[in-house]
Amino acid sequence: MSEKIAVLFPGKRYSCDLPLLYFANCIYRDSGYDVLNLTYPETDFEGKPDARVYEKIERSILAQAKAAGLDSYKEAVFISKSMGTVAAGWLAGKTKVPVRHIFLTPLEETFPYMKKSCVAAVLQGTADKWLEPAKLEAFCRENELRLVKFRDVGHRLEKSGDIMASIDNFRKVAELYLEDVSLHPAVP
Repeated sequence: MSEKIAVLFPGKRYSCDLPLLYFANCIYRDSGYDVLNLTYPETDFEGKPDARVYEKIERSILAQAKAAGLDSYKEAVFISKSMGTVAAGWLAGKTKVPVRHIFLTPLEETFPYMKKSCVAAVLQGTADKWLEPAKLEAFCRENELRLVKFRDVGHRLEKSGDIMASIDNFRKVAELYLEDVSLHPAVP
């Protein structure tokens, strides 16, 4: 068991098997971190999740975190996607372990959890329809958060019709993960 853990929070239709979270799993595991890939209970909703959906998710992720012994680690990085950013912010407030966040395409509901002291980076496409990019940019500037923008892509950071551009975006995200593990190695 490592002293550090990476916890991956999927989005609504973005599992831990998809590129942004899959590469995080590989990089952190290969760097000596334990990795916890969270899953959510079946939720049936359209658009953004409501309080009922988040309550189900919160119960589920709290149980998974306890089963994995989250509070026994010395440090955690929470890498979260979309609605998972809200869940990650919530869980960080329920654990004893120091947490830093990498928020991938957050929702506005994540703002209360986005504090300079615990955010390594915030990533968003400039064509994201789930959170107005100008609003996120202003929030990050006001709160001195590192915002990494991906030009002309939406919520999945993929360029429709241009697989090579999508792969280049995934490479840039992977480089950010590598930067993070170099700043926070699993083995001192």
